This record gives sequence, structure tokens and C-alpha cells, in this order.
Amino acid sequence: MKRVSAAAIAAFALLAALALFLYFYGGNPPSQSPPPGGGALEVVFIDVGQAESILLKHNGRYALIDAGESKTAKALTGFLKNEGVERLDFVIATHPHSDHIGGMEAVIRAFDIDVFIMPDIENDTKTFENMVDALLEKDVRVAIPVPGDVYTLGEAELTILFNQITPKSLNNCSVVSRLTFGALSVLFTGDMESEVEAALLLTGRPVRSDFLNVAHHGSSTSSTQEFLSAVAPGAAFISCGVSNSYNHPHVNTITKLTGMGAAIYRTDEDGTVRLILSPDGKYDVEVSGK
Repeated sequence: MKRVSAAAIAAFALLAALALFLYFYGGNPPSQSPPPGGGALEVVFIDVGQAESILLKHNGRYALIDAGESKTAKALTGFLKNEGVERLDFVIATHPHSDHIGGMEAVIRAFDIDVFIMPDIENDTKTFENMVDALLEKDVRVAIPVPGDVYTLGEAELTILFNQITPKSLNNCSVVSRLTFGALSVLFTGDMESEVEAALLLTGRPVRSDFLNVAHHGSSTSSTQEFLSAVAPGAAFISCGVSNSYNHPHVNTITKLTGMGAAIYRTDEDGTVRLILSPDGKYDVEVSGK
């Protein structure tokens, strides 16, 4: 009889627990009553090195997209607390790579979360297991992203545009979403690559956005000219580490964005970057510097 390894048994148990968890706690976004309006919306591209984490804040409400690596988890939770975060309306784990979910366990344990949005795919890593364990222990409601789902943050709305499970590439399992606030919009892309960019354009869903969270840290595997032309951003934001071994962002990506006239902000050069959107349609960008 063929023997089953302990690692295989553990992996099966984790998948079974996750499936049950998503079955009982998944579903549609919770309804929310927006607070009184009038405040600015901030999109904060946090400097977490060669990784990504983005804070959304508006009228005393907060949301988080990704959480960097585990080595920056303590700094990330400290940053969030300094920003006034006690509770998160929603959290998105775009895909289960460590540079996007490494700090999620710490975030889940440090803050109350209304709903945790993650693709229906797992990664056989301790980082992923720790995140799922924390979600189970705190009984956090989990939702599988569905295109068309809308999550509100005060007067801002975040719409899920794309999430297609492609097991051969966790990058291409990334949750893609678009935030609208009055007349302004921001597109969030995770690590999606050129194949998903093309598939997203074929859906006909709106990608045109004033601001772009550049996919995959500015890698050459993303940001095709066709996709960038469809988005037509006035400013682009790249999360990447100083002198990283991947040479992110790629020179071709920078050349394309520059050629389009987009202003470029990079966490490796600018530190934490704060995009401030006003209800009247104006915006400002603040950088912390290195």
C-alpha cells in the first residue's frame, strides 16, 4: 500500500478547513451605512520594501489591500495604528504570495475586520497557513471576490473587476479592483500579468482610471501598452524595494508610463506615498521621502 506523507495529510487538512470556512462565512459584501460626507479619501502606498500594502482611509473608515512580507508585519501594524486604524471595513489579499500576505496574520490579530476578501486558491506555505489559522481563530467573515461586487468605504466604492483562478500562476489569480470617489478613480492590480490584462479588457468592464497601482511592482511581465492605453492614468504608483534583485520596476514599464505623460511615484525612491482625493475632484500627492 502506498504510504501518505504527513505533509500531504496536513495540506489536505488545511484545504478542507479552508473550504468549510469559505462555505460558512463567504458570500456577498455586507451592507454598510456611510457616515456623513465631506472628508478627503486617502490612498496610502505604504513603503514595505519589495512587497505591497495599500491603506484606504475616508471619514474614519479604513480598508487594506495586501500586507507586505512577514518581516515588516510589526512595522505595518504600527503604521496602521498611527493612522488611527482600530477596525478595517474590508481587507483584500490579492493573491497568496508572501510579499502580499506575509503581514496578514499580524493584521488579522491586531484589528477587527468586517470582511476579508481573498481568491479561492491556496498556497502550500506556512505564511498562507498562518493567515488562514488567524482568520479561523478570530472568526472573520471571508468573501470570495466576484466581478461586480461592490464594497463601500464611506462615500467611496470599490468594485471587483476581475478574479480568474489560473493555478499555473498565482500572480494571475490576483484580485483586480477599481475604487471610485466622486469623479476620480484608482485601479488596483495586484501582480496580474499581461494575460490577465488582455482578458480583463475583453470583459468590457471599466478600467479607465485617473490613477494606477502598477501591476507586479512594475515588472516587464505586466503593463502592456494596450492595457496602459486603456487605463490612461494621469499618475502611476509602484511598490518596490530599493535595489531589489528583480530590477523592479523594469525600464520598459517606466518608458511606457513616461511616454504617456503619467507622473510616476515609487516607494523605493519616495518612501510611503499618500494620494489624497478631494470630493471636489482635486487631488494631491505627498511623499515621506527615504
